[in-house]
Amino acid sequence: MFLSYNPAGRNTGEPGTVSRTSLGGWLGQSTKRTATFKGTLELNGSNNPNPHGALYEILVGVEHQLWDSQDNREGYSNLVNEGDFILKSGYNVIGIMFDSEALNVDGRTKKNNNTANNKGRIIIKK
Repeated sequence: MFLSYNPAGRNTGEPGTVSRTSLGGWLGQSTKRTATFKGTLELNGSNNPNPHGALYEILVGVEHQLWDSQDNREGYSNLVNEGDFILKSGYNVIGIMFDSEALNVDGRTKKNNNTANNKGRIIIKK
């Protein structure tokens, strides 16, 4: 994996951070957080067309990992791609992956959803 953007894992000393002591130290955000990728990322995956067992041989360019709490109603995360993801060769290559988890046992309404904006290019070469 090249980059994992996880806005939930931040220090309580940062502005806009809310401590979630009831969740065992999870740190949420109380405002919008944006990460912008600018540049070129060339991905060359595995040359194995048939991975087996525990050997998955998966290559991920960027993971946008979202973890929401029921009390995190104002904060949300935004990933912006302004660059080029080039899936150049190989098998099992993922340009951008989204991993979303939530804890909402009380059924509260979240005011803003997490977002991703692709203003760049994802190029798949043969």
